[in-house]
Amino acid sequence: MTVTKSDFDPTVLGQYEDPPALLHFQWEGKRCGNSVFRYVLAEIIEPNEINARTKRTEDEAGMTEEELWERMINNLREE
Repeated sequence: MTVTKSDFDPTVLGQYEDPPALLHFQWEGKRCGNSVFRYVLAEIIEPNEINARTKRTEDEAGMTEEELWERMINNLREE
């Protein structure tokens, strides 16, 4: 089982006034090494605009994670 080495406690997210722009995690897993992974806030989506189960918007339905990642990266580069 992969676990995080992070000191970050996701249960305290409710204490933030604004969502954090960066999150950092260090995972223990066979393919994770000892690296720290940085996650960037890429977009903010209203709850009624995203499928709660699939975490995809209507126009993203059927996309793979790789396709969605590529789309998000391209959108961020255009901004």
